[in-house]
Amino acid sequence: MLDDYLQPERWDIYVADNANALIATGRMIPKADGEIFVYRKFWNEAGTPPIVVYADLMAMDNDRCREAAERIREMV
Repeated sequence: MLDDYLQPERWDIYVADNANALIATGRMIPKADGEIFVYRKFWNEAGTPPIVVYADLMAMDNDRCREAAERIREMV
């Protein structure tokens, strides 16, 4: 989402709340065939730091994700 280079097959979402709170309030509705991974946010500023996006992309076993990660690294 930083540069519209990829359309995600899975979503890694970082939140201050837990996933159950998101589902209970209707802020997130799980889809049976979708891949959504929810993690606790570990930084203070708003938004997701590019370094976190870079790390998540590099961790994927996918050449396009690694290419997108390199694009993000060049942006910052």
